[in-house]
Amino acid sequence: MLKKLVLTLCCVPFLGLLHAQMNSGSTDASYVAPALLEPQQLQFTADAYLSQEQVWKNAVENKKNVASAWGNYYKAKRYRMESNNEREEHQAELDAVVAEMGRYVGTSFEYHYIRYWNSDHDLSLGTDLMLAYAMQPTNADVLRQLAGYHALRGEKKLAGENIKAWESTNEMPACLMPYAYNVLQSTAQGAILFANGEFDAFPILAQQSNKRVREDVQVVVLGLMKRPENRARMLRQAGLILPENDSVSVFDAVYMERLLAANPTRKVYFCMTLEASFLQAFQANLFPTGLAFRYGTNVENLAFLRENVGVKMKLGYLKTASTKTAFDRNASAQLQLNYVLPLVLAAREYDGVGNKKRALELRELARGLGRDAGKEAVVNELIGGE
Repeated sequence: MLKKLVLTLCCVPFLGLLHAQMNSGSTDASYVAPALLEPQQLQFTADAYLSQEQVWKNAVENKKNVASAWGNYYKAKRYRMESNNEREEHQAELDAVVAEMGRYVGTSFEYHYIRYWNSDHDLSLGTDLMLAYAMQPTNADVLRQLAGYHALRGEKKLAGENIKAWESTNEMPACLMPYAYNVLQSTAQGAILFANGEFDAFPILAQQSNKRVREDVQVVVLGLMKRPENRARMLRQAGLILPENDSVSVFDAVYMERLLAANPTRKVYFCMTLEASFLQAFQANLFPTGLAFRYGTNVENLAFLRENVGVKMKLGYLKTASTKTAFDRNASAQLQLNYVLPLVLAAREYDGVGNKKRALELRELARGLGRDAGKEAVVNELIGGE
């Protein structure tokens, strides 16, 4: 009987499903924007971002006092870099755009928001974020940045309030909050849970601070730790011991190995929504427990997984079609593929204890999720391969 999981069907990161938009106005009422969609995070190809970047660059060169054009120019450039995994290498170019924005639209919402965003949560620039929030208090992007700002400062209640406000904008896919609840139910008491960022970690934080769900779990948000000082701050908040000679500038799989070695007695879990390449680095020591993996050696995980999936998780919402947008329905279908492997493994365990009815229910639910995401053949193969 399987004890471990080879990373194949599961682990669907939510990164490709983001739809962050900056709803901002121009400082020049006579300005007519180019007939081009605003750049949206990870919704286009690198070549498409490059085309957008050139159009918005031309726009700001023609009218340098148009804040919305500067905002779109920055976003297109940043998303193009991120699509090519070269942002760190070319960060100076983004810094130069922000400096130019300061010269021409330095009092605008776009400047204050992007100055903070560009810094990867430099807490000393919190004033810029607060100014952006004062100008557009219902802007979903700003609310997410604020949630990260307060989470880094250990202000969990304020972070929860920001996430709740983000949810109220209807720009948070409806599937995220129930998914986050079930992630928490996948962990043991006193767990350390590593999550990606806004679209997986923040709903988990909201479940804890707003709904008082599994507050015993310490959530570590990788997306908030690009700055070394923030990494140290967040790891210490979680009660983790930092590795000796902690001078590296990047939190990667090598650093994680050192961190795990420095904290051998902690119950460490990884969300399934972490990058597949990151999870693959630890594949030999990852054991599925629901919508998370327990890190360790020879972990007896399957009975625990059966209890989590079959009893603790709330699965009813998986059978209900989303009432929101087509984007929301698509996001839900893709993210919920992460349930398939836990459902199949739990069904196998229920077969093992003689509960054929529950096993059948879980398998049929897995088949339905595969069908919704266009992966029915893959799911059937997984179930049939038992």
